Amino acid sequence: MLYLLLAILTSVAVAHTLKYAEHRKLAIYPVYAVNYLIATGIALYGGGGQLPPSMGIELGIVGVVMGFLFIGCFVLFSYSIRKLGVSIAVSLMRLAAVLPTIASLLFFDDLPAALQVIGIILAFAALPFATKQPIGKDWRVLIAGGFGWGLLLFFAFGLVEFLFKIQKELLPVDNSYQFLSLIFPIAFLTAVVLVVIKKQRVGLHEVGTGAVLGVVNFFSAYFFVLALKELPGVFVYPTNGVAIILLTTVTGILFWKERVTKRNMVFIAIASLALALLYQG
Repeated sequence: MLYLLLAILTSVAVAHTLKYAEHRKLAIYPVYAVNYLIATGIALYGGGGQLPPSMGIELGIVGVVMGFLFIGCFVLFSYSIRKLGVSIAVSLMRLAAVLPTIASLLFFDDLPAALQVIGIILAFAALPFATKQPIGKDWRVLIAGGFGWGLLLFFAFGLVEFLFKIQKELLPVDNSYQFLSLIFPIAFLTAVVLVVIKKQRVGLHEVGTGAVLGVVNFFSAYFFVLALKELPGVFVYPTNGVAIILLTTVTGILFWKERVTKRNMVFIAIASLALALLYQG
């Protein structure tokens, strides 16, 4: 249980570190760059400084694409936090688990359980409640209000999780650190390019925040893997997802004085139930 608790706390810390960077108006791309530099160092250490010995062109392509998607999701996550608040952004990201579930049913011939079907339906039924106001005819206003960033985050993070599924099923590696040793440097180099293009200043505050983000970002995944070795996945997956959503919501209200509307509370409740059903199925 300790590893699961640490996985939940570090995942919540990732969201609040990004919220802190946004709140202090830090240059965000240097924060990303330092984050992925730290993550690259840890992955290289854990993988013995090597890429997967069996890496072919297919695994290389998947790794490069995921490297771009990793930083893309961070960018979308930051924009979603700015526009929708940390609780809704985290809920949308966690709810994205519905997309690899659907893809697994379509491409890997996984048979859905009745609870999974209900979870999938609830996941999409929850999306309209992630907005600050009811969905009306003027979609431009809705998208400009931040819901567009949230939807992009939902689909992008779902794609990342599905690519992990493809890598696990079709392109397995003995040491997962070695696969991450390919992903993180791509994300780091992309962040460096963005820093240069945007001409953003790299200050001590950005470096410090990025270092903190890199550590909690890495260990959120590390402790989650350890939790899966210690406890059944049918318990770990829903508990991790739902606990992160609920704890982020509470801490967002306490630390950042975020206003959560009744519509948003409905979204959080349905999203949590949908996650529980998806993983119990």
